[in-house]
Amino acid sequence: MLDQVGEIEQLFCHCAVALRIAASSTIDNYILPEMIGRYWKGFLDNQLALNVSNSQDVIAAVSDFRVDLELIERSYHTQGLVTQPWLED
Repeated sequence: MLDQVGEIEQLFCHCAVALRIAASSTIDNYILPEMIGRYWKGFLDNQLALNVSNSQDVIAAVSDFRVDLELIERSYHTQGLVTQPWLED
């Protein structure tokens, strides 16, 4: 419940996070630095929350609605989630 209260408080404060992303370590190290740089150029006033973890934890974060978007380097199928291939090695 305390986590939900914190999320509600952020919705009403001026520092609300515009985008919550979870990514695996590989994507964080090699792809996200450039992407985040481009994001901030277009949305300077918006906040970005980034959670870096292993693929299983990243999948759990999006399944539990703790993040808006997940980026991992393997495919998976989970009921209730829409997956989309994005890049290839």
